[in-house]
Amino acid sequence: FCVELVIVFDGLFLLRQKILPLHQNLEQYGVFARIIQPSVNIMDYQKLLCVMFQFYSIVRLGLPSAVLNQKYKNLYGTRLEALACDLSTLGYSLPSTGSIRTEPAFTSQSDDYLLGVLYATEGTVLGGQVIIRHCQKVLGNQIEFAQQYFTGLITLPDKHWQETLLYIQKMLLNEKSAGSAVQGATAVFSCLEALAAE
Repeated sequence: FCVELVIVFDGLFLLRQKILPLHQNLEQYGVFARIIQPSVNIMDYQKLLCVMFQFYSIVRLGLPSAVLNQKYKNLYGTRLEALACDLSTLGYSLPSTGSIRTEPAFTSQSDDYLLGVLYATEGTVLGGQVIIRHCQKVLGNQIEFAQQYFTGLITLPDKHWQETLLYIQKMLLNEKSAGSAVQGATAVFSCLEALAAE
C-alpha cells in the first residue's frame, strides 16, 4: 500500500529562525544593553520608557489593519497610557502628538507583514518581564511609582503569548506570507534601534 506524505508548512518556525539574531542584537544595543546591567540607573530606566512610548505611539498610529483585532488595539492603547503615566511620574515631558514621527514601514502594509509586527512587539513583553524584576532589585524606591507599564506586562495571562503564537501560525500559510511577516518583524527591531539611538 502507498503512504502519502503530507508536509505542513510552518511559517512560525521560519519567522522565529529569521528574527532570533535581530532580537539578540537588540539586547546588545544602547539602553537595551544597559537596562539589564548591575550599573543601571534611573536615567536608563527613563530612556527605555521613552523609547517604548515612542514605539507604541508609532505602532498604534500605523496598525489599523483588520488582522490586528480589537484585543491588540486596546492592549497597545493601554500600554501607551501606562507609559505616559510612568514618564510623567518621573518628571519627563512627553512629546506632543504632532512631534511623534510616523514610520513608513508600518503604514499601508499587508496583513501578513503586520503579523510580523505583532510577533516582534509581543515578543518584547517577555523581555520586559525580566527587565522590571532587575530594575526593581537595583533601583528600588526610585521607580516605586513608575511601574504601570511593566506591571501591565507582568500581569498578562500566562496564555497570552501562546495565544498570540497560535494566531500567527494559523495565518502564515506559505513562504510568501511568512516572508512578509519577517519583513514586518524586522521593521520593529529597526525602529527600536533607531529610537534608542536618538
